[in-house]
Amino acid sequence: MVLGISIPQKDLFNLLANKELFFRLEALVIPQFYGRNGDPFPNAFSFFGIGDTYHGVTIASLPYFTPALVVEALTDYLSAFLGDDLSSIVSAKFAPQVLFSTEPRKPGQRWAERNVPVVAQHSPRAFQGEGWIFAFRWKEKSYGFIQVNPNAEQTKQVAQDDAVTVAAYKLCDLKGFLTEMENEGRPSPSVAAVTVLEGVFDKLTKNGLTLMTSSEAKWLGAVRK
Repeated sequence: MVLGISIPQKDLFNLLANKELFFRLEALVIPQFYGRNGDPFPNAFSFFGIGDTYHGVTIASLPYFTPALVVEALTDYLSAFLGDDLSSIVSAKFAPQVLFSTEPRKPGQRWAERNVPVVAQHSPRAFQGEGWIFAFRWKEKSYGFIQVNPNAEQTKQVAQDDAVTVAAYKLCDLKGFLTEMENEGRPSPSVAAVTVLEGVFDKLTKNGLTLMTSSEAKWLGAVRK
């Protein structure tokens, strides 16, 4: 945890662009992460949920994150969809902002005792290729961990007579996402926490949840343009 440093916003945002510096940081408590004024901070991870219409879009974006935070927040959020009455969940539009603004709780720590090191913002910058997105369409019962490639329109020349089209989206399930996190050098969440989230996904899958397609991911990006 880093607490109370003094740094100009421009310099801070330049540091955030070098995400490797923050891979193992659990909390950075500074005023820039609590206010709603000024430019949106660079995105490291975003929750993107959508309901019946474009007006049902919910976004919670973070300037830094750990996989442990993502696992805990998704467990808290998605567990609610295992019940029969979804009306209260869907209407709670700011639930993701609350959950993703919370530092991972210690064993036995009550919700009221949680630390809140950042206020998640509503930013579309992840769709410009900044960081990762967890996308969830509750009505269509689809999800995906997505990384956008802003250079997807380009073609990479492999050899003189060979070329490949750069993929527009890297699309992962939970296992694939955690593998990507490990490859990036981020600290792994606890096996116990991952097991709980896997159980939630297993139950949702039995109720029809599927990994979204590249076409759906493209559609989500179009919603935010």
